[in-house]
Amino acid sequence: MSPASALALGGLLGAVFLILVGAMLWQEMRGRPSNDPTEFVIDDAVSWVLARLDSDQRSRLGSDGVRAILEWQVFGLQRSVKGKPLGSASVVMGPTAETVDYILSKIESVGSDDVRAVLTEQFGYLQSIGAVAGEAERTES
Repeated sequence: MSPASALALGGLLGAVFLILVGAMLWQEMRGRPSNDPTEFVIDDAVSWVLARLDSDQRSRLGSDGVRAILEWQVFGLQRSVKGKPLGSASVVMGPTAETVDYILSKIESVGSDDVRAVLTEQFGYLQSIGAVAGEAERTES
């Protein structure tokens, strides 16, 4: 083998090695979770919830009804922690009696079963974006 052929073969093997290393790094970076903050996007949440409601609920609420329920829930959660020191307030997501009553006081055109259904389905959206890992265990106080 001539020196030129050996250099060409070495260069080719080096290039193949670098391509393989690059592909492995790319795969590794795709598989790792991002450090980007989790974002609750109301449009995405509305689409997610609406797709999982039964057909009667979808026809009664539509995207505007689902949006109104989710927006009032967010507003209610913000109101519940306003003025409390950072880290001292606890936020309970889901169809709690207090949350359902609050939303019903703001939106007269929806029923309590529909509000509960939307808030229950919202949990799946929160899991899908990585905002929650699962349902918390209930403890008796």
